[in-house]
Amino acid sequence: PRRVSELAGAREDLQAWLGSAPVELSYPFGVAGVDVDASVAQAARAAGYAVAVVNGPSPSPADPLQIGRVVAPDVGGEDLLELFGTSARAGTSA
Repeated sequence: PRRVSELAGAREDLQAWLGSAPVELSYPFGVAGVDVDASVAQAARAAGYAVAVVNGPSPSPADPLQIGRVVAPDVGGEDLLELFGTSARAGTSA
């Protein structure tokens, strides 16, 4: 009940600010098996969310409230371009 209340309250706040209630959720921290499990996904569902993402691979690929995502590294500029295999100077693939 507390989880549902917190998730629903956040959704209601966003609805008040934005004019419509979101149906998507990105779990804060959201590490599958640590911060998010089936009970958290069920609470999100009960609060009105239709889809949600966890950090890393999905522990339950069939559950739209536990969609996995890749965590982007905290890099900038040249390092990011290098990560993607792109030359910053030439603007072409390496």
